[in-house]
Amino acid sequence: MASHPTGVNRDRLDLTNAAAKTNYISHWLLTNHLIPILQATSKVSEPGTVRIVCLSSGGHMIYPPKEGIRFEDTGLESASGMTRYGQSKLGNVLHAKQLHARYGPKGNKAMPGDILTSSVNPGNYDTYATFLLHPLLLFPSR
Repeated sequence: MASHPTGVNRDRLDLTNAAAKTNYISHWLLTNHLIPILQATSKVSEPGTVRIVCLSSGGHMIYPPKEGIRFEDTGLESASGMTRYGQSKLGNVLHAKQLHARYGPKGNKAMPGDILTSSVNPGNYDTYATFLLHPLLLFPSR
């Protein structure tokens, strides 16, 4: 969810911080609920087979606030929609780093009980939304 406006929609749902709620908080909540299952599974599975993949985007490098995540103002109401998007995607990258620190291998080799975690950028897809945001990424000759 990129560049979403703030405010309240016609159904009176609060859109403030919608990017963070959709792009980061919902991912964190799901992962948090799955951790006990993943831990139990990793103890009886081949090392390295239990994994968490956090999706981010190049937006975590391009659009976040210059000072990093603004924990005192996660809604970023005065910032652009793309800055809110960048902050939410930076949250995904930092979430993956923290998951790896807590549950990942402690050495160079996965052991029983370890959960491998990575953060990936799925890349750009040839969609109208991507074209609106980055026409030169899709069509460099234009």
